[in-house]
Amino acid sequence: MGVLDDLKKEAEQKEQGNQTDGDDAEAQEAFYQAKLQPVMRRAHDYFADLVKALEKVERKVSASYALDPEQKDVVSLPQGKYVFRTDDFDNPRKLIVATECQLDKRREYLVRGRGAVTRYAALLDDHQLPYYTKDELDHSHQVVNATFTLEGPLKVQIRLLASPENRCIYIDLLNVESLPTKRYKVPPEKLTDDLLDRLARMLMREESVLIEVKVSEDARQQLREKLEAERRRQAVEQAKVDAAIEAERRAEEEAKLLNRAKKSVTGIAGGLKKKFRKD
Repeated sequence: MGVLDDLKKEAEQKEQGNQTDGDDAEAQEAFYQAKLQPVMRRAHDYFADLVKALEKVERKVSASYALDPEQKDVVSLPQGKYVFRTDDFDNPRKLIVATECQLDKRREYLVRGRGAVTRYAALLDDHQLPYYTKDELDHSHQVVNATFTLEGPLKVQIRLLASPENRCIYIDLLNVESLPTKRYKVPPEKLTDDLLDRLARMLMREESVLIEVKVSEDARQQLREKLEAERRRQAVEQAKVDAAIEAERRAEEEAKLLNRAKKSVTGIAGGLKKKFRKD
């Protein structure tokens, strides 16, 4: 087979691929118009009306987040400034309901240990909460401790994405459930008025989860044991870090005392030499 035959075959395969892509695109658009567009339009009208009502009512809403690095303190933040956005009024493929939680006061947390600093920074990044740090470095210029100052605001968002290629609607939650981010894949027929109402209640902090999952007592016990094991592991790691820091501090103090002693001995010896010379 010659070069020309190879090129003709490649061109034919490419043409067939383009035809298949075109057929897939047409099928996806047909599915969107038939199944997704009506549901997204209904969700569009629901959330647009919800935001307008919230602006008029000005209901006081607060949300609680475990922002303490040691998980001892739950921070309650006032929520407000609701916004609704869409990419297209007639054929919406993306709907966003957003709000934000303001920090009631400046919050600072001292986090000790390299691992703890990394984990806490990752937590704040997952929450997409603005912050800045003042780092404490060791002799190798590695972060050992850090003071985190939380700035805020903490963004809250419910986003609906129509996906004709996957024949579903994705519901993306930011700082709405216990986890900072969560994605649900919902068939269009499951995005009912009841589900929209539950999303609204979650936004208003009247519900905590979108879809409740029943967990057996055995599974709960296993989870508790895993959490306890992780807590002990972190405690051991923190103890090692604290011990290393304390050992380094003591070594520095001993070095200073030894240096002072040497200077003192040198001074005494020098004084004795001067005395013997005079004598």
